[in-house]
Amino acid sequence: MTRTQHCNERLGDFTTSFLWLLRDFYLKLEDEGVKVTPKDYLETALLPVSGSGASVQAKYGIRASIKALFPDRDCFTVVRPMNDEAQLVNLDNVDPAILRPEFREGVAQLIELIFSKAEPKRFGTQFMTGPVLAGLVEAYVEALNNGAVPTIATAWQGVAEQESRRAADTAESVYVLSFNTDTMAEEEALVQEHERCVELALIEFKNIAVGDPVIQAAHEA
Repeated sequence: MTRTQHCNERLGDFTTSFLWLLRDFYLKLEDEGVKVTPKDYLETALLPVSGSGASVQAKYGIRASIKALFPDRDCFTVVRPMNDEAQLVNLDNVDPAILRPEFREGVAQLIELIFSKAEPKRFGTQFMTGPVLAGLVEAYVEALNNGAVPTIATAWQGVAEQESRRAADTAESVYVLSFNTDTMAEEEALVQEHERCVELALIEFKNIAVGDPVIQAAHEA
């Protein structure tokens, strides 16, 4: 295994699902007379090509990268939307009702497939919130604008630090706003009120904080 292949396989843990859409598809999905699924067709298309030379190596590299970067992949086919060439070039302005029934049915199935595969963004086993995803995108864009290659782990750690700090600030505000200043000035009553507010603050902290437990612990204290 080359270094590039190893890196691509590691990146595969962080990439999204891959869906190859083939429009105007008329071929019969068969392999030696046996019906195959669109996914089978995709996997066959990703098999290594025989031969040598620069063009063959380029094709092999693309196939290998797709297989390594997108372990969750699928394929979907739809027929040509309509047969009228004049209207086909202006498809955006065509009334959907005059599209071929087979195409409309295929699009409905495609939408169903996409929604069945849609899931929240994750980093490893942790789901991302909107601010976390925005922070990662900002880190990637900043790295690219500076001519650097974005590093997923470094960007994630930076966002985790940022979100944990925000979680700590928010938790502190929750504690202050939740504390009942009318609590009797007796030690037991004050301790109970303190513990109640700490519990509320910790809940808020855990709702926001992400990343390694070590990072969270540093701000939770």
